[in-house]
Amino acid sequence: MKLIQGALRLSAHILVKDAKQLAGQLSARLQSFDVPEIKSLLQQISEAQNGCLISLTPSLSSPNGNLICTLSGHVDSVNTVAITPDGKFVVSGSSDHTVKKWDLNTATEVMTF
Repeated sequence: MKLIQGALRLSAHILVKDAKQLAGQLSARLQSFDVPEIKSLLQQISEAQNGCLISLTPSLSSPNGNLICTLSGHVDSVNTVAITPDGKFVVSGSSDHTVKKWDLNTATEVMTF
């Protein structure tokens, strides 16, 4: 369950925009795990024929790595990033002349300054 939860957390920024990407995200993040439950899930995904692209090899960051999530929204390079003391939010400053506040649990933008 922890692996699937981690894969969902890493994929949240994509799934918020397009829930149809779930199968592709899970297959690309969980391929490298030799766990019967994960293998069964991946087999079900490949048999579902839901029209999405399914990864044949692990091609996205796995849920047991150091990556917490991916934040997309700045239109120029990011110059600084800070996590709030409670660990719930990230603040980023960019060369696009904006500062953004992000919810770390959902990987979504909360506010732009």
